[in-house]
Amino acid sequence: RLDLVGADGVARQRVLPLEQAASAMAEAAAIALVVDAREGLTPLDEHLAAFVRRSGKPIALVLNKVDGPELADALSADFHALGLNLIAVSAEHGFGLAGLEEALCGMLPEDDESVQSTAPAPEAEKGAETGLRLAMLGRPNVGKSSLVNALVGEERMIVSNIPGTTRDSVDVTFEHNGARY
Repeated sequence: RLDLVGADGVARQRVLPLEQAASAMAEAAAIALVVDAREGLTPLDEHLAAFVRRSGKPIALVLNKVDGPELADALSADFHALGLNLIAVSAEHGFGLAGLEEALCGMLPEDDESVQSTAPAPEAEKGAETGLRLAMLGRPNVGKSSLVNALVGEERMIVSNIPGTTRDSVDVTFEHNGARY
């Protein structure tokens, strides 16, 4: 449960459906927690950071919607409190994507055997080489789909300003520099 205070000042408890996130984390070798840097650090971001830390896996805190290097320091200040490796990017403008790729590659184990999951592969991938599995997590409308599209270099995910457009977990397979992800 997460305690939130609404704009009206009334305290509310919200139960977060994190089963899909937990499943994705179990199968992943590394986790990218995506947040909206323009909105600043929220109680939900803090809750999700604590949740992904429990996985024991390498975590990158991806600050999306940082539209250029001149904004990176100002927009990232509050997020340092989470104690995670920060990477400022803009999926929309392409800022910081090379650094994100480098950081994600640095988080991954050298030995492919060490990333094999005990969780079964999704039906669509059973019997096929699944490659390395990464989990891209975050609250609604922080730019996860835009970021996936930017990383794979294709419009694979539907992108909208409407929160909740992507309602279910989505597997996107792509190759980069001869490696399958």
